[in-house]
Amino acid sequence: RSWQYGSTALSSLVGIVLVLVGDLRWTVWACVPTQALGVACALALRDPLHRNRSADVRAHLRSSWRTITADRSLRRLLLGATLGTGVGNVAFVMRPVFIQQLWPLWVVSAFRTAAGLFAAAGTRAGGRLVRRFGAVPTVVGGQTVTTAAALLSVAVPTVASPGVLSALSMFHGIRTTADGVV
Repeated sequence: RSWQYGSTALSSLVGIVLVLVGDLRWTVWACVPTQALGVACALALRDPLHRNRSADVRAHLRSSWRTITADRSLRRLLLGATLGTGVGNVAFVMRPVFIQQLWPLWVVSAFRTAAGLFAAAGTRAGGRLVRRFGAVPTVVGGQTVTTAAALLSVAVPTVASPGVLSALSMFHGIRTTADGVV
């Protein structure tokens, strides 16, 4: 998964160059070939063959729904994961609004580049951390450090706050790896 974060960083870097060197119109048109390539790859995918598994999606959904409604712990876990992911995604999407108050607007893309690189590094290091400390302590510790540092960076905004928020993306990569183990 580290390639995903690395490609996000690379695309942000390319976006900076295109905006600074060229015209915004060309920047938008530069996205068209990659989107077309993505559609072509999606159309070329074949459904894998599953043996001894039901292919009825509705049956899987009914079974999942019954399991979730019957198990209180599973409901709490699902609610926590859903809220955590939703809040985290909204926070990541809204960070440029905070950053542009402290840094020039053209640097916002550099923030995204750095965040992608830090997330890739965290994903690469996540396996070693999980083996050393265990999955649950890694997730709990990472979440605690990330929340405290993010709140401090936003509550007391300085010029360094966007850099701190960018570096906290490393814990996202580590947590992604640890969640895969749990």
